[in-house]
This record gives sequence, structure tokens and C-alpha cells, in this order.
Amino acid sequence: MNLDPQTGAALGMVAVATAYLARRGWQAIAQRKGCGACGTCPMESSNAPTLVSLDTARPSKQPPGK
Repeated sequence: MNLDPQTGAALGMVAVATAYLARRGWQAIAQRKGCGACGTCPMESSNAPTLVSLDTARPSKQPPGK
């Protein structure tokens, strides 16, 4: 296969872009795991914000007017 300089440069750019996207994808996957060692990871349930309270306690029934 005979490559002229323009084709070689284009293939080089495609290779660099592919490597960059693969690295970014790998970093995104690796960050999701969370090791639990530092205690500041948002993946840990103790640090996650409470969005909905699931309290099942019923309010006491008082007659109206009291």
C-alpha cells in the first residue's frame, strides 16, 4: 500500500483521536468503581444526599379544634 503524506497524516490523526477517546472512556469507567478508602467519594451511601425521605411514621390523629 502506497501512502502519500496527506493520507499518513490523516491516519495519524484518526489514531490519536481514537486513543484519546479510549483513554477518556477508560477513566470514566475507572472513576465509577470507587474504592471506599477516602470516605469522600460520592459513590458511598453515607455521603450521598437524601433526595426523598421514606419515613413511614404516621402523624397522630387529633380531633379538630384542639
